[in-house]
Amino acid sequence: MRSSAIIEEFLGACPARQRLALTLIMGLMLLMPLAPSQLTAQALPFHTETAITTGFEQGAARTFSAFFGRDGLRLDGAAVPDPMQRDIDVFVQPFAVLPYAITPMWTTRIVAPFVHKSMDFTPPAGTRQSYSTSGIGDVLVDTKWVFLSRNKLKGTTRLGIEGGVRIPVGKTGALLPGGAVAPRPLQVGSGYWSFPFKALFTLTRDRLGFLANAGYQVNASDDDFTAGDVFSYDAALGFRLAPGAYNTIRDKSLMVYLELNGTISERDDLSGLSNPNSGGHLVFLSPDLQWIPTPWLLFEASVQFPVVQDLNGTQLEYGTRFQVGTRVRFSSF
Repeated sequence: MRSSAIIEEFLGACPARQRLALTLIMGLMLLMPLAPSQLTAQALPFHTETAITTGFEQGAARTFSAFFGRDGLRLDGAAVPDPMQRDIDVFVQPFAVLPYAITPMWTTRIVAPFVHKSMDFTPPAGTRQSYSTSGIGDVLVDTKWVFLSRNKLKGTTRLGIEGGVRIPVGKTGALLPGGAVAPRPLQVGSGYWSFPFKALFTLTRDRLGFLANAGYQVNASDDDFTAGDVFSYDAALGFRLAPGAYNTIRDKSLMVYLELNGTISERDDLSGLSNPNSGGHLVFLSPDLQWIPTPWLLFEASVQFPVVQDLNGTQLEYGTRFQVGTRVRFSSF
């Protein structure tokens, strides 16, 4: 059977949303051979996980501030009035440490986020009210292993995998002003264990880089609630604006990235019944800017614009996301 026929058969067997995501990734990968060989770049976009296990991905720490919100209802993709006029704001400050590299191609990571969530809303026949909660969110412990690495002058091609566990340490008992327990999306923690896994691809050629990954997260149950599993995909193009050519490892660097970050979530289950107002396909277009003044310090910023919100049933829509952060290498490691 021809390779094109095999691909068509595979895509035809996938659900529509997964088929769209896979088609986008495969299309971007097919474009890479067209890149001029004299171009290449760094390989550390803001959101897309990479198959890099050195530099800022080994013996380093990272933190960033993320701000985003949700307001306005969507019914099967169309805007509808929200009788409660909900306005949700979220602030997340993850602290990530890469404490130990088992080998140069095998690293570990621990991520503990501080989370603050707030909501202004108007209950039926009531006055405007406010809700907020904050604390340490669920902790991620994972590992990354690169099993294929082909290095060349001013470039590399790498394949790897990443997997771990998200531990539900965040609190889940915050109360609304009326005394009822707030819905899960408004809690600091999820209440359930999660097991994310990703396949990673990285290619750089001097000032230009292409990175992609595809992943799946299995969510465990919490009492009678089961969150829908999540398929994720990311693709990023990066270009080093300066310098045009490296002279020494201490050269200051300025990079730009354009990322496509998508998730496809299954519906949640409550007491064995599927929640029609949960899950869906969400895609962000994410331009990033990155400045490396020394080999041990990196500053970065990103804006994420929602370009696809194919949400199931009736859900609050997502707004633009803003992030700014830094990474630090520990030379003593």
